Amino acid sequence: MQEKNGDRRIDMSNARYTVTVTEIVTEKRVLPRKWEKGGEGNPENYGYAPEVETLQTVERKVYEQSKGDVNLLAVIMAVNGL
Repeated sequence: MQEKNGDRRIDMSNARYTVTVTEIVTEKRVLPRKWEKGGEGNPENYGYAPEVETLQTVERKVYEQSKGDVNLLAVIMAVNGL
């Protein structure tokens, strides 16, 4: 099947689709200590900086599937629990 898109034609017979589920969470992470110059206010001193706790957004791909044909309505219904 071909679909007209402006002045060009797209061959839909070789189209592929990828469905991806990505988990996005905010996690507390402790950054490693760094060896730094300037400890205790003296620019000649070296020492380890303290560990720093930070919040980071982490993305994990939990599922991915590629397929030549996709029933988009069925995918939307599945995602929404219908």
